[in-house]
This record gives sequence, C-alpha cells and structure tokens, in this order.
Amino acid sequence: MVWKLYHKYRVVHINVNAIIAGVLSLIISSYLVFLTYYLTNDMIAVLLISYVVDGAMDFVIFAGLHLIAYRGWFSRLSFAKILARDIAYLQTHRALLAIITLIIGVGVQFILMQYGLGRARSFIIAYGLALLVTRTGHTIYGLKTGLFKPLHLRHKKINAEKD
Repeated sequence: MVWKLYHKYRVVHINVNAIIAGVLSLIISSYLVFLTYYLTNDMIAVLLISYVVDGAMDFVIFAGLHLIAYRGWFSRLSFAKILARDIAYLQTHRALLAIITLIIGVGVQFILMQYGLGRARSFIIAYGLALLVTRTGHTIYGLKTGLFKPLHLRHKKINAEKD
C-alpha cells in the first residue's frame, strides 16, 4: 500500500525522498561534523564543513532515491531524458532551498554552539529544523505550481510551452 502511494503520487515520493535524504544526511554528516574535533576548533570552519558535507550528502542521496522512484521507466530512452531533466529541475529547487538551509542551519547551529551545545548536537537540531522548514515551504510551492503533477503530464506541458 505505502509503496503504491510512493510510486503513484509525486507529492509523496518527492517529499519522502527529500525527508529520507535529509535524515540520512543528518546521521552521516553529524558523525563527520563530530570528527571536526580532530581537525579544527575554528567555529567558522566547523559551520562551513557542516553546511558543505550535509548539502553534498543530501544531494547525492535524493538523486538516487528519485531514480528508484522511477525505476520501471529506465527502459524507455525518451523517459530517461525526461527523468534526467526532472532530477536537474528538482535539484535546482533544492539549490534555491539551500539558501534557506544556509540561513537556518548555519544560523541556528552558530547560536546553539555559542550557548555551549556541542557541534554535533547543534548540527542535528539546526539542520533538522532547516529540513522541516524547507520541506513545508517546498510542498506548499509545489502544490500551488503543479510541480507534483505526474512527470509525463509535466513533460507534455513543457513541450507545449516551447511550441
């Protein structure tokens, strides 16, 4: 039942993919942020490493999960091109959302570290909050703009606009 919803509705699989990517990225990145104890005590360096590591992990995991959502369509070359464009389109959105993540994640992590919370704990809280805010905002935007329409319908609309 859940798997069927995941494959049928873009609003479900895009959000599920983004949340899974965000949480896995938080888990993996928090360990890497913790390891910065051995590299530096410079707060700016820790904040920068936190942001870059989380963003890179999130990007790779999300793209992989998006490919899984459309795994049955790989045999069609034309759909593979559509899917590649869709991943690029969604990653463009995610790049714009990275600005919000930067402000919330780095800002909240900085504040929490100033109040004595450790770098890994402050990272998890800050970037968890950033994930919640960006997912909510992106979902509202996607529902209003048609981002969550089935991929083949979105492709026809894009081609019609080009003509």
